[in-house]
Amino acid sequence: MDFILSIILLAPFVGSVILLFISNQRPLLVRGVTAGFAFISLAFSFYLLYAYDYSAGGFQFMEQYEWANPLGISFFLGVDGIGVAMVLASSILLFAGVFVSWHIEDRAKE
Repeated sequence: MDFILSIILLAPFVGSVILLFISNQRPLLVRGVTAGFAFISLAFSFYLLYAYDYSAGGFQFMEQYEWANPLGISFFLGVDGIGVAMVLASSILLFAGVFVSWHIEDRAKE
């Protein structure tokens, strides 16, 4: 997959945009959407750990997108060995944070 890092990066953002359209009066739906998008990020992070070729080393899963070519602005993503561990740690922390805050009733969307 050439876009796995984009999925890991954008899944929580897409989930938060969807939360903008869900009423605060439906806390179970808010929690479910949040947990779902956190799980997507976590699952792809574990796949990243599994698919990374440690014998090759260096940057892998590289993505580059041109944004403003005349200005020389582009968006580049890639991970090396320690980066894979950091991406996985961030996804685990996001997923755990969702469930640590599961029982918060007041202002559940925040």
